[in-house]
Amino acid sequence: MGIKNKFKVIKMGIKIIKSFRKSIISNRLKKNGSKDAREFLSIVTYLFLDEVQELIAELDSEFNSKLGAPAYPRTLVIGVLMFAIKMGRTTLKGIAGFCEDSKLINMFTSGNNPKEDVYRRLLKDGNQRVLKKIFLYSLIELDDYGWLDLVHLFVDGTDALVNASKHYVIHLDEINNVKKIKSMGLIHNGKKGSPKRFKEKLIALLKAGDLDDETEKVIRLALKNTKIYCRKVYNNIDELELAIGKSNKDYVSVSFPDARMMKTKKGSYDFALNLQSIMAKHQILITGVLLQKPNDSNVLDEVLKELKVSFEILKELAEKYGSYDNLDKFDFEILIDYATFICDAGYFSNDNIEIADFNDLDFIVMSKQIARQNNNKNRERWNLQLKDGKNNKKKDNVSKKQCIRIVDAYVCPFERLIEFDSYKLINGKYNKQSHITGDLREYSFKFSCKDCSGCPFVEKYGEKCNCAEIEDRISMFMYKMTNEFAEGKYNDIYKERLPNSECINGFHKTKDSILKLLCRDLTANQNEMTLRNLLYNIKRLKDLKGTIC
Repeated sequence: MGIKNKFKVIKMGIKIIKSFRKSIISNRLKKNGSKDAREFLSIVTYLFLDEVQELIAELDSEFNSKLGAPAYPRTLVIGVLMFAIKMGRTTLKGIAGFCEDSKLINMFTSGNNPKEDVYRRLLKDGNQRVLKKIFLYSLIELDDYGWLDLVHLFVDGTDALVNASKHYVIHLDEINNVKKIKSMGLIHNGKKGSPKRFKEKLIALLKAGDLDDETEKVIRLALKNTKIYCRKVYNNIDELELAIGKSNKDYVSVSFPDARMMKTKKGSYDFALNLQSIMAKHQILITGVLLQKPNDSNVLDEVLKELKVSFEILKELAEKYGSYDNLDKFDFEILIDYATFICDAGYFSNDNIEIADFNDLDFIVMSKQIARQNNNKNRERWNLQLKDGKNNKKKDNVSKKQCIRIVDAYVCPFERLIEFDSYKLINGKYNKQSHITGDLREYSFKFSCKDCSGCPFVEKYGEKCNCAEIEDRISMFMYKMTNEFAEGKYNDIYKERLPNSECINGFHKTKDSILKLLCRDLTANQNEMTLRNLLYNIKRLKDLKGTIC
């Protein structure tokens, strides 16, 4: 089949699916209620909206070249990629294979299925802003039906594992060693068997015994990790060195230097990116961004920047496609005046609170002490092991983590009240910063038990336990927020956070509770998450409407 004829068949496939969606698939769904067909149909229905087609046309123009074979239409590539992700495929190779076998996709593509390089190019080279527009238009659709409520915005993070082995790393001292091995003319080509031959050559040099101390040291270090002493690594050595400088570790992944080693939700460590998502009421996803930070303690600034960009695009889309008399809903400056941002205990840090104060946010964040108490209540309910923070030297000693925080006091496990005594301003470097004023300043809050008589620990050891005197060194904002959570002020609003954030993170993950990204490229990963987020909002649009069309 010639190139021109092949392109016609691909275009024909799209025309067929438009009519096929309205007739044959609809009839099939009525007869057998195929879940896969409904999932695929909801994606295709959204992509063929006139407004979305206008946006996708911008992507088509980027791949419109007279050289080589005509590019696959982006509608086709996006639709197939999203459906394959929805069906749980976790690699580009797996997606390409799935497309060959799927009858639904072959009906859509007329059998002309893209190879994995086509998906990789879309993710890596696709215009990020246009893909973001395609996703954000789902919010315009949701708002048209009256479901977009921005009064409460829930911020949550989770780890997104990258396609990189945690065992294939290069350390800072190995960076210079690779350069020295190259200068000695010993670098290998990385092909099969070359690391083994490289190792044998190094061992032979050591056995010769005529090396100076510096050269011997270089060779012995190279023998510890022969795989990295190849041309490919050497050609990227500057990028790897720069990545180590930006990270908080003395090593990076060789295959994906932008990734960060972080603790995953399962407790192990792996190379990943920090996915930050902002959700609204009705379990609607507003935006998401991948960050190179190992936890949530210093992310709010970048989250707000991403939210601002998204609302600039939303306002642009609303002006073009919406029917609004008042566009203030999509004005970022107005949004941060009336919206309340609700975060979990991972965001309970000075850095995040400073950003919230600087931007004048209505910011609710649970303290780590209250979160630990609530989590232990749930663990107790499900007969799971409690996180009690016991003292290792004397297992029956009591730490602050085991005490229950109430308003202006703690209650120890022996039911003694540890009352608030006093507080004073800390004379430290943090408080001396010019922008740290008011409730941002750190204080020393002291609590003590006034009567420890009858305490089992005192009777056993003849001394007070660790919790007899407690000190919290936190800002006044943190202290007030902890008290407000302790008295239950935010119980109702905080209960909304769990279903609105956890269900979205759960949607992105596979059956083994892992979100693994497809490519080894930061831009490709962000574009992938944009399509994953769109996939979620299409599902919510379908669920809230109760119908696909």
